[in-house]
Amino acid sequence: MLQFGHMMAKINKETKTKSKPKTKGTGGDVTAKVKAKNKVGEKKSASSAISTTNEKAANALKSAEIRTPIVAVLGHVDHGKTSLLDAIRGTSVQTGEEGGITQNTRSHKVDLKANWLKNSNPVYPQITFIDTPGHEAFTEMRSRGARVADIAMLVVAADDGVQPQTKESIKFIKKAGLPIVVACNKIDAPGANIERVKQQLSQNDVLVEEFGGDVVFVPVSAIKKEGISDLLENIVLVAELNELKQTP
Repeated sequence: MLQFGHMMAKINKETKTKSKPKTKGTGGDVTAKVKAKNKVGEKKSASSAISTTNEKAANALKSAEIRTPIVAVLGHVDHGKTSLLDAIRGTSVQTGEEGGITQNTRSHKVDLKANWLKNSNPVYPQITFIDTPGHEAFTEMRSRGARVADIAMLVVAADDGVQPQTKESIKFIKKAGLPIVVACNKIDAPGANIERVKQQLSQNDVLVEEFGGDVVFVPVSAIKKEGISDLLENIVLVAELNELKQTP
């Protein structure tokens, strides 16, 4: 019996030794492979998430809708800002003003398709104009008008040139960082001098394209309705260059 018990103990010992799991070799390789596979999976998941985010951003950009440009009309008193807007809109707001001078800030949306543009399908079919007072008493209104706009239309009378409120308007425009379109109004008036206006503007850091700058300069007459189409087409062009869009 003692011998038999000794044999059984030996067999049990050998069995335990044979059944002991391997810590090296094939078992270790399998574990390493599983870990590596998990890491690859994690990288693919992160890459997929980034790709999805980029795709969503690209789709949002593609679906961004073009919005109506907002144009602030600025300049010195009695240089014809409201008369110019009347000519564009086909109305007579200016005649109803106290003393013929704008007393407050108003906005006007103009449908370009129905009015002046040669292109029957413009990128921006409408423009919203903000008419600001030119009198020195309305400084804050002019400042607010410049702050909410995309483009500034600086109206300067060809027979009067750059005046105090013109200079103040230029300061507001520069501070707001707006692109400028100069409407040189009253070209039909006695004493009109377009070249003088260009020179005076350059002296106030407004360089028109003719002088090597990037400011569009359009001669117009609100009374005779001359140059209106060119003015609007240039405003639309400036809006296109600045890619005015809204994200839904």
